[in-house]
Amino acid sequence: MNPPSIRPGAAVADAFLSGAGVSACLRLIERGSVAASDRLLERRGARPALAVAAMVALPPLAFAGLLVGRGRWRRGSAGIAAAVLGASAVFWNHAQWWHRSWTALGGGAGDPGLAPPRARPRTVLYVDYYPTIAGGQVVLLNTFKALDRSRYRPALALPAEGPFAAAARAAGVPVHIVPMRKARWRRPWEALPATLGLARVARSEGADLIEANCYPANKLAAPAARLVGVPCLWRKHVLARRRGSTTAALWRLYARLDARVVGVSDTVVRSLKDMGIPPDKLVRLYNGVDTAAIRSARVVPVRRARELGFPVGFPVVGVVAVRRAHKGLEVFLEACRRLARTHPRARFVLIGDPAHAEDLVEEGLRAAAGEEALAGRLRVFPGRPDVLEWMRRFTVLVSPSHWEVGAPLVVLEAMALGVPVVATRGSSGELIRDGVDGLLAPTGDAAALAEAVGRILDDPRLGDRLARAARASVEARHSLGRYARALEGLYDEVLAERGGRRRG
Repeated sequence: MNPPSIRPGAAVADAFLSGAGVSACLRLIERGSVAASDRLLERRGARPALAVAAMVALPPLAFAGLLVGRGRWRRGSAGIAAAVLGASAVFWNHAQWWHRSWTALGGGAGDPGLAPPRARPRTVLYVDYYPTIAGGQVVLLNTFKALDRSRYRPALALPAEGPFAAAARAAGVPVHIVPMRKARWRRPWEALPATLGLARVARSEGADLIEANCYPANKLAAPAARLVGVPCLWRKHVLARRRGSTTAALWRLYARLDARVVGVSDTVVRSLKDMGIPPDKLVRLYNGVDTAAIRSARVVPVRRARELGFPVGFPVVGVVAVRRAHKGLEVFLEACRRLARTHPRARFVLIGDPAHAEDLVEEGLRAAAGEEALAGRLRVFPGRPDVLEWMRRFTVLVSPSHWEVGAPLVVLEAMALGVPVVATRGSSGELIRDGVDGLLAPTGDAAALAEAVGRILDDPRLGDRLARAARASVEARHSLGRYARALEGLYDEVLAERGGRRRG
């Protein structure tokens, strides 16, 4: 049944001046403007734009009707109340019904009815403290690639321009630069400008959820999420190491502001639990890798060998890691010295971003490159955007970390590439099944590491068997699609707990 014809101004004025309540007057305004726009849409050949015009024009007419009231103008308090009611009606009517008319304006050709409104994708604001690209940033870039953009729209906040910002923009992600600094716990006010800046970005993007990609980012993002009134997730890529009661207390404090704390392996989750993070906030979510893209990574052996500076056909033992002490690079160098004696053809490569290198590590690398045993056999390169192509050239990938995540991204990538992996138990004990899809050595034991690498160099069939099993394992358990669906399910769960899109 069609709604009754209503003259908005006169009807609302009559209702108000006869003592009707505010809600009754607002309902009359609603019925009048919506009825008019619906009738326009019901006419065959009518343009939805006319309905939008009706929605825009009728609330002010209702406001004018309140003031004129069919000539029964009342001065003083009645006139002021009428003006207030009319202004409220204008804002209320626009807020409630603008989206409905706009959807009609974009309706299908030949369909004169109002189309059902589409649910907009929810926006996730990712916050990272580092503008360079390392493992954690690659995880986010993979996330941007795999998210269902019809459900979740990513945005990114960084402290400065750099390779990460450029790569995110290339993936179609809006990037906001918010100057950030590590706030010392004795001076929490140092974090205030960055926190307020992140809150402004979250509001401008209409963020439904904020995710911090590291602890320094979480110290800024978690309070910003509280200011905006949206939930916050904190993702932890490496072990939580107890460094004192103050640090542990701060971690617990910031974790209380988070809806979830996400560890990238069971090893990381256990370390967070040991720090006192409540178990009900902890979630394990393994990283995923784009197996299809990795399989398509190209390699030209002759060109790669020339770039590496090694003869074609010589076995290459490689490490891909940032140049920091916990990566165990000194263990790798000692293993290289041992392998140089037992495998004269073996060559060694380290690829790692020097942006956050530690001085002692850099000194050790320079000294090793000048040693007689490794001179001309060890090459050190900065991080490279085509690192997957270089890794495919490796005969063996080594992950010698003292402590890590249990399932580091570079190991997953090597397994997906079909490159045999030798790792320490502190690096990849959760990911690799020793002797099945890789080889494990005790953490910090250079002799055992060299022995494991030597087994693969001496027996290519062993390397092929490990590589095939590793690739099958990654494709079954750590594909990018599987990771993305699990992440979206976590977002759904958190938003449902917080009432969907509630904002402050």
